[in-house]
Amino acid sequence: MTFDVIDPKTGEYPDLDHIARTEEWAQNLIPCDMEGFCINEDGNLILMDECGNYAFCPDGRFQVDYVFPVNCKKHTPVFEFEEDCEEF
Repeated sequence: MTFDVIDPKTGEYPDLDHIARTEEWAQNLIPCDMEGFCINEDGNLILMDECGNYAFCPDGRFQVDYVFPVNCKKHTPVFEFEEDCEEF
């Protein structure tokens, strides 16, 4: 599964450097070394930097669009690539 994150304020991918510099919930992140987003097992959206710091994103701050593979002809273990898959 992959996902896209949209900033509802701009309608585009979030400016991670700007968020780390200006938003209180992300102040523990290193702005010049941002990694990206992840989703944990509980479905929480988390913003991470490359130094191992992370911050839980406030509910409703971002829009998350999930991309699920469908109509897969060949399923392989999770750690391998799934071939011949179509996505939404």
